[in-house]
Amino acid sequence: MSETMTGTEILRAIQMLPLTEQRALLAQLNQALPAAAPADESDELERREREFELAMLAEGFFAHIPAQTMTDEEFDEYEPIEIEGEPLSEQIIHARI
Repeated sequence: MSETMTGTEILRAIQMLPLTEQRALLAQLNQALPAAAPADESDELERREREFELAMLAEGFFAHIPAQTMTDEEFDEYEPIEIEGEPLSEQIIHARI
C-alpha cells in the first residue's frame, strides 16, 4: 500500500527542487487546474493572493512560497509589541538628516 503525502510534505518536496523545475511544475499546474469561480469575497482574495505568489515564484522573486504560519484567528488576535521611544520610521528620518 502506498503512503499518501500531505500538502505540507508535497510543498517541502517541491521547495527542494531546483528553481527551473519548480517553474516547470508551476506551468503544468496552471494548465492542469481549471480557473474556478470563487464562492465569495474571501475566496476571491485567497485566489488573488495565491496568483500573486505563483507569479512572483514564476518570475524568480520568490525561491519558494512559504507555508502559512498563522491561522486567520491568530492573525486577528495578534497584538504588536509595544516599544518605548520614538517610532523606527522617525529614527530613520532623523538618521538621514
